Amino acid sequence: MKPNGSAGRDGLRRRIIRFFGGILALVPVLFVSPSFVAAESALESPPVKLNEVPHELAPVDFLAEVPVIDGVLDPALRDLPRRAFSQVDLFGTAEKPVDAHYRLAYGTNFLYVYVEAQGDRVTYNDRAYQNGDGFHFVIARPRAGDAPSDEFYVAACSAVDRPQLDWSRRLFWYYNVDKLFVPMSAQAKLASAAHDGVISFELLLPWQDLHPYHPWLSDGIGFNLGFVKASGQGAFYYRVLPEDLGGENVPRRYIRLRFAEPVLNNGMQTFVEFGRNHLGQGESLSARAVTLSSGQDSGSENLSIAVLSGEGTGLESSTTEYPCKRGLTFHEFRVNLGDLPPGGYRVAWRSRRDYSRGDDSTRALAVTVLPATAPELHAKRLEDLGARLSPGSATTLRFLSDEAFASLRSLKPYETAAKVRMALLRIEADLSQAEAGRDMFARRTGFLRRAFLSRVDNTLQPYGVRVPAGFDPKAGRRYPLIVFLHGSASDETDLVGFDFLSEGDCIELAPRGRGPSNAFTRDHAQEDIEEAIGAVVHSYPIDEDRIILTGFSMGGYGVYRTFYEHPARYKALAVFSGMPAVEEGFAPGEVHPGFLDDKNLERFRGMPVFIFHGREDRNCPFSVTQELIGKLGRAGASVEFVTEAGAGHQRPGPEALARYHTWLRTVMNN
Repeated sequence: MKPNGSAGRDGLRRRIIRFFGGILALVPVLFVSPSFVAAESALESPPVKLNEVPHELAPVDFLAEVPVIDGVLDPALRDLPRRAFSQVDLFGTAEKPVDAHYRLAYGTNFLYVYVEAQGDRVTYNDRAYQNGDGFHFVIARPRAGDAPSDEFYVAACSAVDRPQLDWSRRLFWYYNVDKLFVPMSAQAKLASAAHDGVISFELLLPWQDLHPYHPWLSDGIGFNLGFVKASGQGAFYYRVLPEDLGGENVPRRYIRLRFAEPVLNNGMQTFVEFGRNHLGQGESLSARAVTLSSGQDSGSENLSIAVLSGEGTGLESSTTEYPCKRGLTFHEFRVNLGDLPPGGYRVAWRSRRDYSRGDDSTRALAVTVLPATAPELHAKRLEDLGARLSPGSATTLRFLSDEAFASLRSLKPYETAAKVRMALLRIEADLSQAEAGRDMFARRTGFLRRAFLSRVDNTLQPYGVRVPAGFDPKAGRRYPLIVFLHGSASDETDLVGFDFLSEGDCIELAPRGRGPSNAFTRDHAQEDIEEAIGAVVHSYPIDEDRIILTGFSMGGYGVYRTFYEHPARYKALAVFSGMPAVEEGFAPGEVHPGFLDDKNLERFRGMPVFIFHGREDRNCPFSVTQELIGKLGRAGASVEFVTEAGAGHQRPGPEALARYHTWLRTVMNN
């Protein structure tokens, strides 16, 4: 039932509203939302129990040959065990759940997942891995006592029929708790099909994409699977374990996978992984190979190893040879990196068997060589700089240095360190420039991250800022300021992807707000926004009479809440795919103003408000925004509302953007 008036508001409050938003540079065009939840598709019926929750799964069969990935189960794979879901949740539908099952298999170099359900056609919803038809599953590092793990991948796969949704076809939705939207490699293959009264999905995912997990090299692999099947305006959500796989910033539950003994009828197959994927200059690289042999060959494996620059130039080469018995043989060896300078490198390998190889740009293994430095050296150099740096630049360099070394300490051995390496190189360059009398932050344009020292608790807090090309701090010009509030599970770096907020004539600010998913309503988020604005006003020539507040998804609620707290600061408001209220998940045990309540809209009288919302948005329902617009109008706000048929939880399209920019110019010049 769609919310309507006070009854709709009460229904909305009773539902589980967990609207999510966020964008990374990975998906600069679409502005996606990480989790399946919306007021209209909230859980309205108790889950249907299908089977007992399994304590363990039957062993996963081994495949010596790579399956054909076309969405239809190969005849040779029909004997793979049909695996059952334990329950199905009904979201916004009263229909009877259809039969669904899945199958698993593995090879030396891949994991194979097949999902099937009754159905006559595939439904191509926005973010189908959340909203149907699609699926997502967990691969995790098991913990003692099978406690929830904070090391995992959540792979997400969608039925896609439009280029603008292709980003959601196959990706890692979450990785190790707090990383979002990590791409799969070009070797990952996904297909869906409708045939013979069923819809089905096939995924072939290289183990290299799931590094460091491999059936023969890992201490264990945890697994969970969720399948979403569209049903009218709602969906069925089938689960192996009854857990929300899309939960933000939380460990994941799992069932340990067992793998059937591999059998190879002829030849050899080899898989290689590194002991570490980042190391210091001058260190050698440990590696492990595992070879499956039929025992009908020469009895030895020979691997050629090549160290490549980031551009693909060969730098070092070596070979390793070892005898192989029938079945599995494990071999440890070291790769000589020579005295490579700090940088990003690839290590290619190839067996004398063509089947086993990692010798092209997409399959070669990545390694980071890090520069030798220490946080104490940075701190001493910053102290010595004194007044040669502006206070804002000094605070920023201190924050970035602390953040880089904290990130380095938190890296897992199997992770590369490209971001940390680049951050350290940039900090070194900025320190050197400052020592030569040049404050680079005062003149830098484009997107950059800065920081302020908070008066709340004396901590360093980051914010993002985008400075227009051609910016000259000495030109005497004052710039309008656009404040952008990020979506859930995201941070100030979202500003990178939101490239339409101005037409290049404003300074743009993105506060972090003290967290990825607090709806800018707790954890000192409001103080953070105010302090970030103060830091930008102090560092840049801002026209404080022209500050526009904008936000996406969760940041949409942040716009309403922030204006409610500080109505005199902002000249106009713009909300993209936002929601007017928050619920328990965002502020446990607290009550925060909802903006479907008329009494909370009185402050909006006379305020220009631009709202964009897609008609097919299943994360922040269109009908709720429709209700809000009517209430804002009756409260005396000046609302410019734009929608698009077929648009989901995303950025505005070209026509809507043109209307937004026209509105922005009007309110700026009024």
